[in-house]
Amino acid sequence: MLLSKADVGDHNDAVVRLRGEALRLAVRLDPGPRTSWAVPGSLRPAYDPGPDAPTALRAWAEDAERLSDARGLLAFGLLFKIRFPDVQGAWYELAAIPRHPA
Repeated sequence: MLLSKADVGDHNDAVVRLRGEALRLAVRLDPGPRTSWAVPGSLRPAYDPGPDAPTALRAWAEDAERLSDARGLLAFGLLFKIRFPDVQGAWYELAAIPRHPA
């Protein structure tokens, strides 16, 4: 299922968009205890073993070197794609495909 799609100007804009989407997904999947849209008391910590997509999404979005690597791939006209596995086989993927001039 595609959760978001955008047409952006260049590789810098693409990485900014991917970073924003990573953080948006992380908050939706794993909101903090002070989240304003949740009914007080409805959120509780979960301690499921296995991969943790929200934590991985946040880590990727805050890692300047990994963001720079993505920017570099896109600047060279290469596809960028990264997958974040979660518990019970779910996964979330961020991808950017450079536009080539006609």
